[in-house]
Amino acid sequence: DGPGSNGTKSISSSLSASGWDIIGFQEDFSYHAELTSSMASSYLFGSYRKFSLLSSLSQADTDGLGFATLSSTCNWTNETYVGFTTAYGGLTDGANTSIKKGFRYYLVTMKDGVQIDVYVTHMNSGSSDNHINARASQFQQLANYINDHRSGRPIVIMGDFNARYTRDDYETNFWNVLDADLAANLHDSWADVIWDGYYPSYGTPSWVVSDKYDPSNTVGDLEFGEQDGEVVDKILYINDPQSDVRIWAKTYRRAMEYTWADHTPVVVEFGYEKVTE
Repeated sequence: DGPGSNGTKSISSSLSASGWDIIGFQEDFSYHAELTSSMASSYLFGSYRKFSLLSSLSQADTDGLGFATLSSTCNWTNETYVGFTTAYGGLTDGANTSIKKGFRYYLVTMKDGVQIDVYVTHMNSGSSDNHINARASQFQQLANYINDHRSGRPIVIMGDFNARYTRDDYETNFWNVLDADLAANLHDSWADVIWDGYYPSYGTPSWVVSDKYDPSNTVGDLEFGEQDGEVVDKILYINDPQSDVRIWAKTYRRAMEYTWADHTPVVVEFGYEKVTE
């Protein structure tokens, strides 16, 4: 939700200069005008679902999600919002039920005509069993939606998952719910680039980062550097075997120069190519 009006204007200015093609936002609530102030001329934004403090006392009709594509390199169509059917935590326990969290879908077309299905999401926060169980249901809902709407295009899934591989059973609730051929081609850009395809094991100590920017650090867990530690913000991708385009993560980094918000942006550079028989 930004560090106030001026801080959010700073974020907008930096993003405008970033040259990033596709940007997903979470917690875009009270400062949307400031967030878009420097970007409006060069980025095409998704819908803004307004927020008010009064409505949040029950459940605000907003997902807090945002989306933008750089007009000179790509554009989006087919915006679709889906609300999660399960959530846990009231205003004093993660505020997960105060807004209508969910995910959005966008069909992104690059300037050379290559198309990619992009999802942006913000999942249930919290580390109690109730929070984790709510997230498990949300993972299942997202996986089933992807199965039902697969298009034969590559898929990118980005957002604040509020989940760690060590704490949340990704394999049971996401990998194994996806169609088998999609699950076999699911990747985490962080695991690919930083760990050569290796993932932390469920039920083991968290691989927390040793910097001050991740608010979900847990004292006593394993500490890693700012790039190789696991954070809850992720960019996943799937190469649908039915697609004639293959994508891969070329680089991964947490952009440590962006220090205004409570999470540091995750930035991935993708390569893509036509698949030849």
